[in-house]
Amino acid sequence: MSDLTSLEKRTLERLFQMAGGYVLDFSNRTFTDFLLDSVGIDPDDARFNGGSKANRLRAVWKELPNNVVAKLIGDLAAHATEVNPSPTTAAEVLKARDIQKRLAAGPPVVALEVLSTIVPDDFDAHMTAVRAAVEQGKAEEGIDRLHTCCVGYLRRACDAFSLTTDKKEPLGSLLGKVIKQLKITGAIQSEMAEHILKSNISVFERFDYVRNHQSLAHDNTLLSKSEAEYIVSHVANLVSFIDSALPPSTTAAPSSSFSAAR
Repeated sequence: MSDLTSLEKRTLERLFQMAGGYVLDFSNRTFTDFLLDSVGIDPDDARFNGGSKANRLRAVWKELPNNVVAKLIGDLAAHATEVNPSPTTAAEVLKARDIQKRLAAGPPVVALEVLSTIVPDDFDAHMTAVRAAVEQGKAEEGIDRLHTCCVGYLRRACDAFSLTTDKKEPLGSLLGKVIKQLKITGAIQSEMAEHILKSNISVFERFDYVRNHQSLAHDNTLLSKSEAEYIVSHVANLVSFIDSALPPSTTAAPSSSFSAAR
C-alpha cells in the first residue's frame, strides 16, 4: 500500500477534481481504460470497487505500492494539464510532481511509523514533530528533533546492554557500542550486514554536524528538502533495522522494542 499523507491526498483531490465522486473528465469507461494503460490495473476490480470513480481512485491509492501510485499520479497530472491548462492547474501539477517524486524515491514516512513505536516515551513530542514536518513537505525542519530521538534511542539501547555512556557522547560512538553488542549476541548473522552497520557509524558522526550546523537547532542555513528527506529516510530505516535485530533475550527488547527499558 502507498503511504500518501492526508495533506498529499487533499492536494491530489483538488487537482483531479474528485469532489462529487468524479475524476477530471473521465467517464466510467475512459477511466477504466486510462488506469489499464497507465499502470495495468482495472479499477473495477473488487479491491477498488468503492462505487464512484473518485472512491475507486482512493482505493487504488490505498491498496497499491508507492512506485505504482507514483506512476499513476504522474499520468493523471499530465492529463489534468490537457483538460484544464490554467495557471492554477499548473501550480497544482507542480505539487503533484513533488508527491510523485517522493513516492518514487522511497520516502521516510513508513520508516517513521515504525520509528515512532520504538523511540523512548519521553521523546514522543520530538517524534511527532518529525513526522509532522515530513508530512508537510518540510523534512529539513525535523532534522534536529530526529537527532534528539536517535540519541535517546541509542542511550536506552546501551542501558539495556548495561553499557556505560557519557551524557555528551556523540551518536557515532553510541551506535558503535550497540553494533558491537549485536555482534557479540549473534543478532547480526552476516559479514555484509555487519559491514553496512559499521559504515553507518561515520554517517551518524556526520549527523551530529548536520544537527548543529544545518538544522533548526541553531541559527543555520537549512538543508534542501530533498536532501533532508534522504537523511530522514536513511536514519529512520537504520534505527528500525537495529530494533528488529535486537535479541529477544535482552531486557531491553522482549518483543523487538524498548518498552521494557522505558
